[in-house]
Amino acid sequence: MSEDAEARLTDRERELERRESELRARIAALVRRAARAPQPDATVDWDRDELDGLRLALERRSRDLDRLRLELERRGADLERLRLELERRGPELDDRADTLTESERLLRRRVEDVTRREVALARDFARLQEKERRVEAAAEAAAAVPPPVAEPPAQPEPELLRAMPTLWELERRVAERPAADWYVQEERHAMIFFLREYVDVDGVLPARFAATVDQSFGELL
Repeated sequence: MSEDAEARLTDRERELERRESELRARIAALVRRAARAPQPDATVDWDRDELDGLRLALERRSRDLDRLRLELERRGADLERLRLELERRGPELDDRADTLTESERLLRRRVEDVTRREVALARDFARLQEKERRVEAAAEAAAAVPPPVAEPPAQPEPELLRAMPTLWELERRVAERPAADWYVQEERHAMIFFLREYVDVDGVLPARFAATVDQSFGELL
Protein backbone atom coordinates (compact mmCIF):
# COMPACT_ATOMS: atom_id res chain seq x y z
CA MET A 1 0.00 0.00 0.00
CA SER A 2 2.83 2.48 0.88
CA GLU A 3 4.68 1.70 -2.35
CA ASP A 4 1.53 2.44 -4.37
CA ALA A 5 1.09 5.78 -2.60
CA GLU A 6 4.71 6.69 -3.28
CA ALA A 7 4.31 5.86 -6.97
CA ARG A 8 1.17 8.02 -7.21
CA LEU A 9 2.93 10.95 -5.53
CA THR A 10 5.86 10.63 -7.91
CA ASP A 11 3.51 10.76 -10.91
CA ARG A 12 1.75 13.83 -9.55
CA GLU A 13 5.08 15.52 -8.89
CA ARG A 14 6.21 14.93 -12.45
CA GLU A 15 2.93 16.30 -13.81
CA LEU A 16 3.27 19.45 -11.71
CA GLU A 17 6.83 19.98 -12.88
CA ARG A 18 5.69 19.65 -16.50
CA ARG A 19 2.88 22.14 -16.04
CA GLU A 20 5.20 24.48 -14.14
CA SER A 21 7.61 24.47 -17.11
CA GLU A 22 4.71 25.14 -19.42
CA LEU A 23 3.65 28.14 -17.31
CA ARG A 24 7.16 29.51 -17.26
CA ALA A 25 7.32 29.28 -21.05
CA ARG A 26 4.02 31.08 -21.43
CA ILE A 27 5.11 33.79 -19.00
CA ALA A 28 8.34 34.27 -20.91
CA ALA A 29 6.40 34.56 -24.16
CA LEU A 30 4.13 37.23 -22.68
CA VAL A 31 7.12 39.17 -21.35
CA ARG A 32 8.69 39.16 -24.79
CA ARG A 33 5.46 40.37 -26.36
CA ALA A 34 5.20 43.18 -23.84
CA ALA A 35 8.82 44.20 -24.47
CA ARG A 36 8.25 44.43 -28.25
CA ALA A 37 5.17 46.66 -27.88
CA PRO A 38 5.99 50.36 -28.88
CA GLN A 39 3.69 51.84 -26.26
CA PRO A 40 1.12 50.66 -23.75
CA ASP A 41 -2.22 49.89 -25.23
CA ALA A 42 -5.25 47.79 -24.31
CA THR A 43 -3.66 44.62 -25.68
CA VAL A 44 -0.58 45.05 -23.50
CA ASP A 45 -2.73 45.65 -20.42
CA TRP A 46 -4.62 42.50 -21.19
CA ASP A 47 -1.37 40.57 -21.59
CA ARG A 48 -0.12 41.89 -18.26
CA ASP A 49 -3.34 40.83 -16.55
CA GLU A 50 -2.95 37.38 -18.04
CA LEU A 51 0.68 37.36 -16.93
CA ASP A 52 -0.29 38.18 -13.35
CA GLY A 53 -2.88 35.41 -13.38
CA LEU A 54 -0.35 32.94 -14.67
CA ARG A 55 2.16 33.98 -12.04
CA LEU A 56 -0.42 33.41 -9.30
CA ALA A 57 -1.27 30.00 -10.76
CA LEU A 58 2.41 29.17 -10.84
CA GLU A 59 2.79 30.11 -7.20
CA ARG A 60 -0.15 27.91 -6.25
CA ARG A 61 1.28 25.02 -8.21
CA SER A 62 4.64 25.52 -6.53
CA ARG A 63 3.01 25.39 -3.11
CA ASP A 64 1.16 22.21 -4.11
CA LEU A 65 4.43 20.73 -5.30
CA ASP A 66 6.09 21.59 -1.98
CA ARG A 67 3.27 19.89 -0.08
CA LEU A 68 3.56 16.82 -2.25
CA ARG A 69 7.30 16.68 -1.71
CA LEU A 70 6.82 16.88 2.05
CA GLU A 71 4.21 14.12 1.86
CA LEU A 72 6.57 12.00 -0.21
CA GLU A 73 9.35 12.52 2.32
CA ARG A 74 7.01 11.57 5.15
CA ARG A 75 5.90 8.43 3.30
CA GLY A 76 9.54 7.60 2.62
CA ALA A 77 10.30 7.86 6.33
CA ASP A 78 7.34 5.60 7.11
CA LEU A 79 8.60 3.04 4.60
CA GLU A 80 12.07 3.15 6.11
CA ARG A 81 10.65 2.59 9.62
CA LEU A 82 8.59 -0.32 8.29
CA ARG A 83 11.66 -1.85 6.63
CA LEU A 84 13.66 -1.58 9.86
CA GLU A 85 10.79 -3.08 11.83
CA LEU A 86 10.57 -6.02 9.42
CA GLU A 87 14.32 -6.57 9.69
CA ARG A 88 14.10 -6.47 13.49
CA ARG A 89 11.14 -8.87 13.61
CA GLY A 90 12.54 -11.19 10.95
CA PRO A 91 13.87 -13.84 13.39
CA GLU A 92 10.67 -13.65 15.42
CA LEU A 93 8.54 -14.22 12.32
CA ASP A 94 10.77 -17.12 11.31
CA ASP A 95 10.27 -18.69 14.76
CA ARG A 96 6.52 -18.23 14.47
CA ALA A 97 6.59 -19.87 11.04
CA ASP A 98 8.53 -22.84 12.50
CA THR A 99 6.03 -23.06 15.37
CA LEU A 100 3.13 -23.00 12.91
CA THR A 101 4.75 -25.75 10.85
CA GLU A 102 5.20 -27.92 13.95
CA SER A 103 1.59 -27.27 14.95
CA GLU A 104 0.46 -28.34 11.50
CA ARG A 105 2.46 -31.56 11.82
CA LEU A 106 0.93 -32.28 15.23
CA LEU A 107 -2.54 -31.57 13.89
CA ARG A 108 -1.92 -33.86 10.92
CA ARG A 109 -0.85 -36.68 13.25
CA ARG A 110 -3.96 -36.15 15.38
CA VAL A 111 -6.15 -36.32 12.27
CA GLU A 112 -4.46 -39.56 11.17
CA ASP A 113 -4.86 -41.05 14.65
CA VAL A 114 -8.54 -40.12 14.81
CA THR A 115 -9.07 -41.57 11.33
CA ARG A 116 -7.50 -44.89 12.34
CA ARG A 117 -9.63 -45.01 15.47
CA GLU A 118 -12.77 -44.29 13.45
CA VAL A 119 -11.97 -47.11 11.02
CA ALA A 120 -11.30 -49.55 13.87
CA LEU A 121 -14.50 -48.48 15.62
CA ALA A 122 -16.54 -48.96 12.46
CA ARG A 123 -15.05 -52.44 12.04
CA ASP A 124 -15.89 -53.34 15.65
CA PHE A 125 -19.44 -52.07 15.22
CA ALA A 126 -19.83 -54.23 12.13
CA ARG A 127 -18.64 -57.29 14.04
CA LEU A 128 -20.96 -56.47 16.94
CA GLN A 129 -23.93 -56.12 14.61
CA GLU A 130 -23.14 -59.47 13.03
CA LYS A 131 -22.84 -61.05 16.47
CA GLU A 132 -26.16 -59.54 17.57
CA ARG A 133 -27.79 -60.81 14.39
CA ARG A 134 -26.57 -64.35 15.04
CA VAL A 135 -27.64 -64.26 18.68
CA GLU A 136 -31.08 -63.02 17.69
CA ALA A 137 -31.33 -65.72 15.04
CA ALA A 138 -30.33 -68.39 17.59
CA ALA A 139 -32.85 -67.05 20.10
CA GLU A 140 -35.61 -67.09 17.47
CA ALA A 141 -34.68 -70.63 16.48
CA ALA A 142 -34.81 -71.73 20.10
CA ALA A 143 -38.16 -70.05 20.62
CA ALA A 144 -39.54 -71.70 17.50
CA VAL A 145 -38.75 -75.22 18.75
CA PRO A 146 -42.11 -76.91 19.42
CA PRO A 147 -42.77 -78.21 22.92
CA PRO A 148 -41.57 -81.76 23.42
CA VAL A 149 -44.00 -84.62 23.02
CA ALA A 150 -44.51 -86.60 26.17
CA GLU A 151 -42.16 -89.57 26.20
CA PRO A 152 -43.50 -93.02 26.96
CA PRO A 153 -42.93 -94.20 30.52
CA ALA A 154 -40.24 -96.64 29.34
CA GLN A 155 -38.08 -93.69 28.21
CA PRO A 156 -38.41 -91.01 30.86
CA GLU A 157 -37.31 -87.52 29.93
CA PRO A 158 -34.56 -87.24 32.60
CA GLU A 159 -32.66 -90.15 31.06
CA LEU A 160 -32.87 -88.56 27.60
CA LEU A 161 -31.61 -85.30 28.99
CA ARG A 162 -28.52 -87.02 30.39
CA ALA A 163 -27.55 -88.00 26.82
CA MET A 164 -26.96 -84.31 25.98
CA PRO A 165 -23.91 -82.56 27.53
CA THR A 166 -24.66 -80.28 30.42
CA LEU A 167 -24.27 -76.56 29.99
CA TRP A 168 -21.17 -76.65 32.23
CA GLU A 169 -19.62 -79.28 29.96
CA LEU A 170 -20.44 -77.22 26.87
CA GLU A 171 -18.89 -74.13 28.46
CA ARG A 172 -15.70 -76.09 29.27
CA ARG A 173 -15.43 -77.46 25.72
CA VAL A 174 -15.94 -74.01 24.19
CA ALA A 175 -13.11 -72.64 26.34
CA GLU A 176 -10.76 -75.58 25.61
CA ARG A 177 -11.50 -75.84 21.88
CA PRO A 178 -12.19 -72.32 20.59
CA ALA A 179 -13.45 -71.96 17.03
CA ALA A 180 -11.10 -70.56 14.39
CA ASP A 181 -13.83 -68.14 13.29
CA TRP A 182 -14.14 -65.22 15.71
CA TYR A 183 -17.85 -64.85 15.01
CA VAL A 184 -18.56 -68.55 15.67
CA GLN A 185 -16.73 -68.39 19.00
CA GLU A 186 -18.64 -65.26 20.02
CA GLU A 187 -21.92 -66.88 18.97
CA ARG A 188 -21.19 -69.92 21.19
CA HIS A 189 -20.47 -67.67 24.17
CA ALA A 190 -23.72 -65.82 23.54
CA MET A 191 -25.67 -69.09 23.26
CA ILE A 192 -24.24 -70.37 26.56
CA PHE A 193 -25.28 -67.10 28.19
CA PHE A 194 -28.78 -67.48 26.71
CA LEU A 195 -29.17 -71.14 27.85
CA ARG A 196 -28.28 -70.35 31.47
CA GLU A 197 -31.88 -69.32 32.06
CA TYR A 198 -33.19 -72.81 31.22
CA VAL A 199 -30.82 -75.25 32.99
CA ASP A 200 -31.37 -76.86 36.36
CA VAL A 201 -28.88 -76.80 39.21
CA ASP A 202 -26.86 -79.59 37.55
CA GLY A 203 -26.58 -77.75 34.22
CA VAL A 204 -29.02 -80.12 32.48
CA LEU A 205 -30.84 -78.58 29.50
CA PRO A 206 -34.45 -79.27 28.52
CA ALA A 207 -34.87 -81.63 25.59
CA ARG A 208 -36.40 -78.91 23.38
CA PHE A 209 -32.94 -77.34 23.07
CA ALA A 210 -31.34 -80.48 21.59
CA ALA A 211 -31.51 -79.17 18.01
CA THR A 212 -30.19 -75.75 19.06
CA VAL A 213 -27.26 -77.31 20.92
CA ASP A 214 -26.47 -79.56 17.98
CA GLN A 215 -26.56 -76.60 15.57
CA SER A 216 -24.38 -74.31 17.71
CA PHE A 217 -21.97 -76.83 19.26
CA GLY A 218 -22.07 -79.74 16.80
CA GLU A 219 -18.31 -80.21 16.39
CA LEU A 220 -17.81 -80.07 20.17
CA LEU A 221 -20.34 -82.83 21.00
